[in-house]
Amino acid sequence: YSRLFLDYNRPADEWDFMRPDLGGIPVPGNLAVDATDARLRKLVAWAPVERAIVEAAAGRRALISVHSFTPVMGGVRRDVDIGVLWREQSPFVNSVLKTLRTQGTEAGFRIGDNEPYDWRQAVGYTLNRHGLQQGRPCLYLEVRNDLLADPETFERIGRLLENAFATVAMSLWPQSAVAV
Repeated sequence: YSRLFLDYNRPADEWDFMRPDLGGIPVPGNLAVDATDARLRKLVAWAPVERAIVEAAAGRRALISVHSFTPVMGGVRRDVDIGVLWREQSPFVNSVLKTLRTQGTEAGFRIGDNEPYDWRQAVGYTLNRHGLQQGRPCLYLEVRNDLLADPETFERIGRLLENAFATVAMSLWPQSAVAV
């Protein structure tokens, strides 16, 4: 489902859980969501994701939630290619930032630290619920969406992330890096 239908990464009591607009453009189907429609949306779009994350996260040492962002928002150009968003610093977050900055720069990508968004200034339900509240280190990974549209660049980003997270896992949890 589109995040315009229901944005899983927002708390249910936030205005943008079923946002009435996107960047000032009205979302007609969300202008008058009644209680019955809201319950149905939660049943079909929220509950299955919640269950899947709970099951997949069980026993994991850290969590990463992957998203994409537009290169320009509100007329402002965003000067990062891949952003690492964190709320609480940890050895995991620090290792990801250091590794991605080194490997990403070598691969020609600009890596942002709490850019293009600052998670310390925003609501992020997924990792609050399944990461921080469970005592797991976690971060959001944001990739500029125009880079994902080009198959060659998509492949380069995939290799970069695979190598970077393997490096992080081996450095932090060498005995169980495969299960991270």
